[in-house]
Amino acid sequence: MPRIYEFDGWSIYMYFKDHPPPHIHLIKNEQEIVYTIDGEYLHGKTRDLDIDKLMIILNRNNAILKYNWKQMQGKGKYVKLR
Repeated sequence: MPRIYEFDGWSIYMYFKDHPPPHIHLIKNEQEIVYTIDGEYLHGKTRDLDIDKLMIILNRNNAILKYNWKQMQGKGKYVKLR
């Protein structure tokens, strides 16, 4: 499960061969939040997550996230976000 980005103490991960829909895991301390790569909330507590900042990151990196999702379903090659 590679960490592909960090911001405000949150780490964004994508898991190899994970289930659909394409999504990311945000982890900080003992908290875990899951969003689709298109910004739809799936589950977890969001008490100190800057949602606006997350949406900017997801929008700016959408093509990379889609690429990573496809790659990580097979070969496992991925690109870190900008």
